[in-house]
This record gives sequence, structure tokens and C-alpha cells, in this order.
Amino acid sequence: MINKMRQIIYCTLHQSIESWWYRPRHSHPILLSFFMHLLMPLSYLYYYVLKCICYFTHPYHPSVPVWVVGNLTVGGSGKSILVMWLVHHLQNQGYRVGVISRGYGRNSKQPVMVTSTSTADEVGDEPLMFFQRYQCPISIAASKVQAIEALTASYQLDVIISDDGFQHFKLKAQRYIEVLHEARHYGNGYVLPLGPLREPLTARLSRSDMRVIMSQGSSTLMNLKSNDFKCDLTAEYWVNVLDNKIHRPVDAFITEKKPIVVMTGIAGADRFFSLIKSMGLNATYHAYPDHHQFSAQDCVLSHPDQITLITEKDAVKCTAFANQNVWALRLKAMPDDRCLSCLSSWMSSL
Repeated sequence: MINKMRQIIYCTLHQSIESWWYRPRHSHPILLSFFMHLLMPLSYLYYYVLKCICYFTHPYHPSVPVWVVGNLTVGGSGKSILVMWLVHHLQNQGYRVGVISRGYGRNSKQPVMVTSTSTADEVGDEPLMFFQRYQCPISIAASKVQAIEALTASYQLDVIISDDGFQHFKLKAQRYIEVLHEARHYGNGYVLPLGPLREPLTARLSRSDMRVIMSQGSSTLMNLKSNDFKCDLTAEYWVNVLDNKIHRPVDAFITEKKPIVVMTGIAGADRFFSLIKSMGLNATYHAYPDHHQFSAQDCVLSHPDQITLITEKDAVKCTAFANQNVWALRLKAMPDDRCLSCLSSWMSSL
């Protein structure tokens, strides 16, 4: 009961903060606007500390080209889906690809390599999801430099993809790919804690080689700059968590008679819920904190025979206790032709 209350409080607080961040600057109620501006000194402090770290850091130049896939904002942007697409695309072109990640949500702080016996507790949910999809070498460490050295000591690689790391100033990467969600954009444009930015927008002008704008559904993007590219997020099919060889089409549960519960522990849960609602499903919804460790009780919230729908990231934490009624939605990234052409030119220099 106490843990449940903590989850409710966390999710409510998190949603409230995000609603502040992603509203236009001048649309806040007067009292809320006053409270937010009390945080302005902290934002300036955060900004100057970041500048000092950047100035006094001597970057590490790896022996293997590193492509960083990250963002300037806090919260979900579709980065993980793009990382998986990029790994698969490079593999299909014959390149030997490795991945480095911090492994958010894992219990251990020690560097580790992801293997077929790894669990989400040991390596984090996103790295395990990457490995289960494409079985590429993945190194987990808080230090990107340490993760790279572990990979290069064990594998001959053509390129390393860094899952996040835009603000990891100790690493000098060959390419920086910024991921931005079309609907959320940069929120109110302020840096933490007043807004969702991890660093000022001017940073992307000096460091970003490519900005991939993720859209879900119809896109309204206009007047893209030369290094701006579109990428559509689409639902492919449902995968049974108990047996991932069993697939069902996206619209499979529209006529389902059993109760349907949609739950997730990701950043940006509202966008996942919106996607499910657009399918016309009659369901109840439960949001948990990002990287939430699910239990068997979570999968039978309302009825023992309920249909439980989750994300692929959630699924790697539910395989130990999932029944035949737990399904994960497989999403696919679809970059535009201009993006593919740009990546081809990058690959030719590897």
C-alpha cells in the first residue's frame, strides 16, 4: 500500500511538473508563474555550472567512431526507438555495431556487458531491449569512456552508438544526433529546473550534426532546416510477452470482450496512451514512474483474465511472470529519405 501511494504521488508530481514545462511561457496562472520564476536563479546556476564543466573538461577521442543519439530535453522523445532503428540499419549495411549506455534503472553501479542471460535489474531495461532485438555488443557503464574501452577491448567494431550522452562532455564523438519530439518540442525553452532543457538551445547549434524530429501520426512540420529530418513512429504489431514468436495485428483487441488494462513505466506515458486510444480500444490506463520494476500483481490489476497491454521497454521486466494475456506493442521508426541519404554519406566515411 505504501509503495502504491509513493507511485501515485510520484506520477502526479511528475505530470504536474511536465505540464508546467511544456506549456507556453505566458499561459501559466499568475500564482504558478510567480512560483516558477522563483526557480529562475537555480536555472542560471545550473547553466553556469554546466558551462564550467564543459570548459574544464578535456575530451576523450575514441579509436572507433562514436555516434551519439541524445536530446536536449528531459523525458521521452522516441530516442530508444531511433537507436534500435539505427543499429538495425547499420547492421543491414554490413557494419559491425556496438552500443554503449548508462543503463538507467539497474541495481548495480559496476560496468557490465549485456548477455543473453542478463536481466533488466542488472543492465537496465533499454539496453536489454536493444540486445533482445538485434543481439549487438552492448556495454553498460556510468562513464561513456569506460563503456567504450570495454567494447573495443572485446570486439572489432566499425561504429559505436551512444544511447544518450549529449551532455557527456568527456567524450568527443564523431557525430551528434539530436532527437526531438514534434508535439513537445522544447517546452517553455528554459533550462532545468525552470524548464525541461538539459542545456541551452544554443548548444545544439554548435554541436548537433543532425536533428531528427519524431512525429506520431500526421505531421505538420514545415520549413525544415538543412540538418532537420523527419521520422515517423508507427505501431507494427503486438508481441506476446510470454512467447515473442506470437504476434497479433495492431487492431486485434478492438472487439476484445475481456477487460483491457494499458500500463507503462516510461517517460511520456501520455503519448503511449494516446496511441492506444486512437486504436479505439475500451481500456483502463495506469502510469508508473519511468523504469518502474513491475510485479506479477501489476499484470492482474482488475481481473485474472484481463488483457494487459504494455510497451516493449516494459516487457523486458515482465517476462519472468507474464501470462498469455500480456502483450507488448512493437513500434517502428521510419526516417525520411533525406535522413537516409545523410546517413549514407556518414557511413561512407567509416
